Amino acid sequence: MFLTNKLLSLDGSSSEQSMSDILSLRYPELMFFHKKISDINVFCSENKFNIYIEMIGGSTISSLDAEYSSKISIGVLKHYCNDKKSLSIRVNRDFVRNANELIRNIFHIIDIHIRLISDSNVSLNLFISEEIFNCYSDIFMVIIHEYSESTENNMDAADTNVYCVGECADLNQLLFYNVYYKALCDSKNISNLPPNIATPDYMKRWVHGIFDHVDSAVCVESISPDSGEFVFTNNFKDVDGKGPEIVKIEYIPDSEVFSHVVLVGKGVTFDAGGMALKDIGVMQMMKYDKIGAVMSVLITYIAAVIKLPIKISTVAVFCENILRSDSIKPGSVYATNNAVVDVNNPDGEGRLLLADCLEYIHKFEPVDYALTIATLTGDSYNVFGDVMTPYFCNSSNLKDVIEAASVKSQDKVWMMPIDEEFEKYLSSNNPIIIKNYANSVSKLITSGYFISKFAEKYNWAHFDMAGVSIKDNRASGRPLLLLINILISLCD
Repeated sequence: MFLTNKLLSLDGSSSEQSMSDILSLRYPELMFFHKKISDINVFCSENKFNIYIEMIGGSTISSLDAEYSSKISIGVLKHYCNDKKSLSIRVNRDFVRNANELIRNIFHIIDIHIRLISDSNVSLNLFISEEIFNCYSDIFMVIIHEYSESTENNMDAADTNVYCVGECADLNQLLFYNVYYKALCDSKNISNLPPNIATPDYMKRWVHGIFDHVDSAVCVESISPDSGEFVFTNNFKDVDGKGPEIVKIEYIPDSEVFSHVVLVGKGVTFDAGGMALKDIGVMQMMKYDKIGAVMSVLITYIAAVIKLPIKISTVAVFCENILRSDSIKPGSVYATNNAVVDVNNPDGEGRLLLADCLEYIHKFEPVDYALTIATLTGDSYNVFGDVMTPYFCNSSNLKDVIEAASVKSQDKVWMMPIDEEFEKYLSSNNPIIIKNYANSVSKLITSGYFISKFAEKYNWAHFDMAGVSIKDNRASGRPLLLLINILISLCD
């Protein structure tokens, strides 16, 4: 409905051809997805894991041999190729009760199969028959995401694409799958880079680079931290005294605009804690403190590529929080337009960066929604592990959008309270001064409460991704799908 009419062809280029025309040039046998299962070998590709999924039922089932008939009750029938790098999955339409059941059964089969592959750096070709694609297109995004986690792919070498065999009803959805997966790979690649490579300057150049070839109205520019709004941010310098890099991205679609959304991402490329120095064990994971900014940039990129009819203004802040003679000292007091802040803990730098950005975005008004995205607190992981993303929200309408996107993405969320009574944990001896950090209790809740004081005039939500964004000491790519589905929902 709202995506570009161009398709992603097998070589990655755009094409006005139908998907049937494109596939028939490379894989003519695949145009008939009811062919014998041995024909799966026509699309087997070296160093690729090939999956072919089709829907069957009625007379087709009666012709299957006993081995497959015995598996009809789970709704999915399977068949392997001899080379172990190709898999055909047959879905029985008569036994599929809902999409959640279907994805569980399909991924269970895929998960077992990929464990048989000795080379974990194999990427994916996912071929889907037109009937199952048209009926269950949304679930394949989740399958792709789960596949990338299960294989622990070397994402630099990964080349994963989704194709529909036959004429599908929503060809643009196919483009979305491919664009999303490329962004997912990029999010893992850039997040896993060590801090001596992924410096604030490197991240700034990365942001500018990924939008170079986007065929949309996108403006990317760097903002000086001396512009006046960045009261806190300007204090975070690297070991050479170089200041933060702040990148502003504005995407304005050619079509009718449904909403204006502002995204704010925290990108601390290395967080030593400043003068509240962290333990060395914790510090080694602090290269991942930039994932919030990475996510905000990439969902803007996805929206621009698929031409989402929503205006997006993104502010991504990249800096380091290290120990320097001019680092913020505990107890320092700063005055902003919204509050007077006692920085009682310089290791609570993320909320200070987000507060600065929320002060800056008045330049983008009118704003319909503002989303802040960050790996903010260790308590996010302590409370929710990697199971759920806690979020704060001051808008019932936005809450409904987030909850619906969570279900669609199969990525759980949990709404946290924003209650005035929690302010007592941030209170100081002076009633007009608020502390940035609760050092003893309610650390997760008070982090969101602090940020909310700078977002009162917006329909706002804050996502603390510290738990879900890392799995087995590697970037997981979550919650990228959740966030882009939120933007898509805001177009309705």
